[in-house]
Amino acid sequence: MATFSAAFGVVKKKATNRFHVPVNLDVRRMMKDPAWNEWFKLNLRCSQRTFELLCKLLEPHFPPVAYLRYNFETGVACTLFHLGSSDGYREIAAAMGVSKAWCVKAVNKMIRVLCCKCPEYVKVPRSAEEWELIEEGFRIVNGFPWCAGAVDGTLVEIMRHHNSDGWYNYKGQASFNIQAVCDHRKNFLSFDIRPGSWSDSKIWKYSKFVLIILFPDDGKLNDECRLYNFIHSSTKMKIEGAFGLLKERFRVFKKALPEKTISSAVRTVLACMVLPNIMIDFENDGISEFVLRESDGVEGIKQFNESGPTVGDMMASRIGKQKRKEFTKMFMTLPGRN
Repeated sequence: MATFSAAFGVVKKKATNRFHVPVNLDVRRMMKDPAWNEWFKLNLRCSQRTFELLCKLLEPHFPPVAYLRYNFETGVACTLFHLGSSDGYREIAAAMGVSKAWCVKAVNKMIRVLCCKCPEYVKVPRSAEEWELIEEGFRIVNGFPWCAGAVDGTLVEIMRHHNSDGWYNYKGQASFNIQAVCDHRKNFLSFDIRPGSWSDSKIWKYSKFVLIILFPDDGKLNDECRLYNFIHSSTKMKIEGAFGLLKERFRVFKKALPEKTISSAVRTVLACMVLPNIMIDFENDGISEFVLRESDGVEGIKQFNESGPTVGDMMASRIGKQKRKEFTKMFMTLPGRN
């Protein structure tokens, strides 16, 4: 026994890994230190300057006592960390050095305020000059005239809830089908959030925009139609790029939205759609030129007219087809197109 005890006594204890968890990061100090700029871009998906301007925009909506335990900037950082990553609240709270309960509360409040900012930062141009800026921007892209926006759709997966009927898309996933219009700068001009079971064409029926589509490629298109389709597709790439940037910047879209109710999931989507417009506005030091359908709601899926397309809608479709023919002939007369 003595021999065993002596031998046991000289056995060295195996070293264990130690994990260091940051406690109460001083975001207010970090945003003033240029050395942290890359950290902001990587984790909060924006520069230090943009983050500071965003804090100044949101802070008036919160009483000072609400963030007595942690400073206000930490709440904004938690929100951007949540939207910019696919991590849960527990991981975000650990990374930011706050409690999980405080993190959840701060993120929900910030998202609600961002939704309320929609009418202020996402609005229809009120003058012909503002529309002409968008039209001229698309004309510069590839020569497509009189274009006020590019449209496309994307699916956003959501959590299955107690009444998921009607929310499943063709992939068998519960989701939103989001149809959006953007301008030449990839700013979202309008977006429509519908159940995943809705098709793109069904969503478009209730839109107030007029669509000019491609010629159906049945293998018998002439040179004029192929040229039109090429210019049309090149112009439409703006909205595809806008969706790509949206999902890369806000990686919460990389998996099913963690919110357990439809209304909270809608608010998360709205916040993610509004934030790029606000950030671009800050980064460019320019005037926002964004459009949102005035009937879009914050608390849920917006209402629509059940009667479907009207006589006016069918007339608009005929006008759109006529415009397509006119553009086809015009493109063939442009220098270098023959």
